Amino acid sequence: MIQSGDELTGFRPTAEAPRLATEARSVGQQRGAVDLARWKPSVVLLDLGGVLFDYSSDGALEQMRGASFPEAELEDFWLKSHWAALIATGRCTPIEFALGAIDELRLDTTAGDFLSEFQTWLRGYLPGAESLLCDLAKSVRLSCFSNTNEIDAARFRSEFGVERHFEICFFSNEMGLRKPNQEAFCYVLDALQITASDVLFLDDTPECVEGARKSGIRSEVSRGPREARAALSRYFEPLVPSPLNSTLATEVS
Repeated sequence: MIQSGDELTGFRPTAEAPRLATEARSVGQQRGAVDLARWKPSVVLLDLGGVLFDYSSDGALEQMRGASFPEAELEDFWLKSHWAALIATGRCTPIEFALGAIDELRLDTTAGDFLSEFQTWLRGYLPGAESLLCDLAKSVRLSCFSNTNEIDAARFRSEFGVERHFEICFFSNEMGLRKPNQEAFCYVLDALQITASDVLFLDDTPECVEGARKSGIRSEVSRGPREARAALSRYFEPLVPSPLNSTLATEVS
């Protein structure tokens, strides 16, 4: 059954959210000339899949289609598909999503088989992710913001225990809003009771990073814990030393 957004969450952005977003954009523009070494975020907001977690269909879609399935096509599906938007904002059931995805992606499979495979795509923490979170937790407030669905949100909590790392976990299916929608970022700022100028956001998807920037949030594209640690080291160098050189040396040897 398709549900409205107001039925999905007990928390909505306050009437102040649009004004805060406008002020945040102004602050962000003024801060452009500020020396990065003098600015440190009070909150780091992190995407999960692609930044901290391995999320991959690992060839399953090619098998279901019986033909090649370019990665770019899957990325477009998650960003632009009607069904991807519905599942990510809690407005359809997993079965409805499976049927819609099978039709849109031209897959030769059943809804049950699709969902059995789909729930394995969230594969776990990427190497170095939890140590990065532990390092960050010593010096800054941490929250996460993930475009996800009820299946993966449950696994994030019960199987991977993400809530122990974050002050608040923002899951799009529970918010009724998803990235890169600016209203979604206003929701996050409102819930954290902060302004955009206090936040650094990392995501592996350029469109989501751009959405955050339009909301006045300093944001960077980071793919995996290594890139995330390198980006964060520009703001927390004394507190989050980058192990890139030693890691690379170990891998080469």
